[in-house]
Amino acid sequence: MTTTGSTACGATAGSGSAPGWTSMSLRRVHDRAEVEDFRIAAADVQRVVLLESGTKWIESAAGGRWQGAVHAPGTLGLTAPGRATRLRWRATSDEPVVTLQVTVPGPVVRGIAEQVWGRAGTPVLDSLSTDDPTTAVLLGAAAAAQRAGAPDLYAQSAAQFLVTHLLTHHAGLPAPRRPTREERRTARVLAYMAAHLEEQLTLSELAGVAGLSPYHFLRVFKATTGRTPMRRLTELRVEAAQRLLRGTDQPVTRIAYACGFSSPGHLAASFARHVGTTPSRYRAQHT
Repeated sequence: MTTTGSTACGATAGSGSAPGWTSMSLRRVHDRAEVEDFRIAAADVQRVVLLESGTKWIESAAGGRWQGAVHAPGTLGLTAPGRATRLRWRATSDEPVVTLQVTVPGPVVRGIAEQVWGRAGTPVLDSLSTDDPTTAVLLGAAAAAQRAGAPDLYAQSAAQFLVTHLLTHHAGLPAPRRPTREERRTARVLAYMAAHLEEQLTLSELAGVAGLSPYHFLRVFKATTGRTPMRRLTELRVEAAQRLLRGTDQPVTRIAYACGFSSPGHLAASFARHVGTTPSRYRAQHT
């Protein structure tokens, strides 16, 4: 049987993410036995596909040439944010082909790369076939937590560990080093920002969280992140708005105030600067 698809990997059936999970999405899919041309449009998400049962021969078109690999239970496929994918595959056993398909928003990947390694931009996590028992166990645990109705806090922690592990082992980044005192102060402030996005935070308040004078705090924060505190705060608010636009049906006005913007117009202006589109168009493209 062959098909050309545009949904989750030629799926015949699947189960979606738990309501309220915005930091990562998991979906268990029963794939068709044979798919001759399957395309996934580029999106700002890191895709991780774990084969749970069955075996298959899978090929990916890269640079106009098809490259293939055998997938057995435990094999992972990785697709980096912003990359389109063209695949074809056929089952090589009588067992049903079942995959666990995971996406992590691009802003989460970039945020972790910046916080842990001080790197701007999107790291490349792209592989047709790789084995990683740690990731396989983590995704299995996350799927079980999803079925049990775990809150988004679980998804946030799982996504952070998953991305840090993948960047360390599959993107050639060094193992995270022990942070400096300045980096620990900055991390404390970033966590405070994330927990108080809806509040009107001031430079003096953030400096107090860091235990520094406003002048010294401004220098330390910019040296550590490459941004001023208020610019990074706006970025965090936009990223939070992106998650809510993707993962909920809340009105844009409510999202604006929940993320700390003074008005829907303030959200729209900040969104246009950082994302390049409007909140409504972004939601339409990602739901």
